[in-house]
Amino acid sequence: MSPLESKKNWNGWNFFICYIVSLGQIAFGYPASIIGVTLAQPSFLIDMDLLDVTVTPAVLKPSADQLIGAMSGVFQAGAAINVFLAGYIADRWGRKAAFHWCGLLSLFGGAMLCGARNAPMFIVARFFAGAGSWGFLAISTFCFLQHHCDDCAD
Repeated sequence: MSPLESKKNWNGWNFFICYIVSLGQIAFGYPASIIGVTLAQPSFLIDMDLLDVTVTPAVLKPSADQLIGAMSGVFQAGAAINVFLAGYIADRWGRKAAFHWCGLLSLFGGAMLCGARNAPMFIVARFFAGAGSWGFLAISTFCFLQHHCDDCAD
């Protein structure tokens, strides 16, 4: 039987599970996009010692461009590594274990981001936040298919 001819198995429970899993997509979107707004805040630039306020008008310090680039690039590096790792964990130990793994990375990265006292600590935290958020993006996508469509695996 082709997937087009199969009986639809929609019910409230499937909808609820897919909704909860879709929160993983939100767990990707927020950390990926918030850096643009964060880098526009003068208070953040001052706290991370990226802005020289001793001169008028305030200017970025010479190393600020490299640190800002690292803040974005390391996020993507964590993503590139954990997309493969989360897929392996899902194959080896199941989807729940992969969700727990990505949740742990996101929680750890988010906590470190909140408590970052300087730019290097913030950059390390962005690695974990990127790993967790992109892992959620990868895992939740195939989780929808496996949960909803029984015939899709054939």
